[in-house]
Amino acid sequence: MQDYDHGDSNLQIPEKIIPDDQRASLRQMLDALSKTVELHTYAGEEVANSQNLMSRFTVQLTNELAECSARIKAVRHSAAEAKKLAGPAGLPSIGIKAEGAEHFALRMVGAPLEQEGVALIKAIRMVGSGENELSRAARQSLAKLTEPREIMVFGLGT
Repeated sequence: MQDYDHGDSNLQIPEKIIPDDQRASLRQMLDALSKTVELHTYAGEEVANSQNLMSRFTVQLTNELAECSARIKAVRHSAAEAKKLAGPAGLPSIGIKAEGAEHFALRMVGAPLEQEGVALIKAIRMVGSGENELSRAARQSLAKLTEPREIMVFGLGT
């Protein structure tokens, strides 16, 4: 598989990804969660020296979310772990789970830019509150399952 070129030397990550004026409302929402949420970041090469903007953005964003609230824990994995668990072609990934849970509730692959960032916040809210946005019919269908299932959902930017 050909490695994807994540870097563009003309692009820069802002000093703060989450603007100050949005941190207060984000903090309020995160502090209200009933469970602490762990964001496990797998980002490939050592990020500090990396030209991989997607990896650096992902690590910085998860760190900023953890700075917003004690209900969020950012867990950065070693380069060796990241190499095994990063997404296809070395894309960064984030495993999301409630603190103390054995398995990830959700895993996102790729940098959470634009709408993916909104999806990340929704995922954090679902894992931290134990609530979901499934319809009643969907919940009833899932309740009928008798064996464990892995459900994969793919979203593409527009």
